[in-house]
Amino acid sequence: MFIFAVLLFYILTIGGIFQLRRTRPDMPRPYRAVATRSSGPVYAGGCLIEILLLMNSPPSPFEADSGIAGVPVYFLWRRPAEDPAEKKDASS
Repeated sequence: MFIFAVLLFYILTIGGIFQLRRTRPDMPRPYRAVATRSSGPVYAGGCLIEILLLMNSPPSPFEADSGIAGVPVYFLWRRPAEDPAEKKDASS
């Protein structure tokens, strides 16, 4: 699932580049990329296809193991915090 998040942020980064180019055309560009107008959307489309393929694939052993390992962490995180007032009453 790490790759899913990475691909999602790649798509957001490409979208951000195009947003900046549209809203701030006068901003200095330190380098020029070849075929910027076509390579970005093609790459984002490839990332989107990969995300869809990942979502339709069966869970791998790593994902299953991560879910099993996450159960104790979930219950430790949800453990209610001690109320300071109760702690004070118990010590008196």
